[in-house]
Amino acid sequence: MPTSRTATTACSRRCATSWRVSEQGPVWHLYVVETAAGALYTGISTDVTRRFAEHCSGKRGARALRGKGPLALVHQQAVGSHTEALRLEREIKRMAAPAKRRWLTKHALGLVGNVDERLPGKAKK
Repeated sequence: MPTSRTATTACSRRCATSWRVSEQGPVWHLYVVETAAGALYTGISTDVTRRFAEHCSGKRGARALRGKGPLALVHQQAVGSHTEALRLEREIKRMAAPAKRRWLTKHALGLVGNVDERLPGKAKK
């Protein structure tokens, strides 16, 4: 089925403005949002700015964040492929709150630079 010119143009604009595209496809990002009560929410997206706005508006955001505002975006990082982003998100979501905060502090201070150090609990080879 042929694609209309409008749909193609809209997709091209969206891809050019919201996604960083590598040779393997869009670059996925991990992000962490903090609620007014101090709870942490971890997610992944190809466009963190758009996704955070969706969370704040409550219309397309995660149910876990609805009514928990104001929200603060406390961390974001480019991860790479969708698979890598899902793996990192799963590892972080499994962590207890104090461990998540330590992980966030290490990243905020720039103490993590090696790709292997992105995944908590993974030993360096």
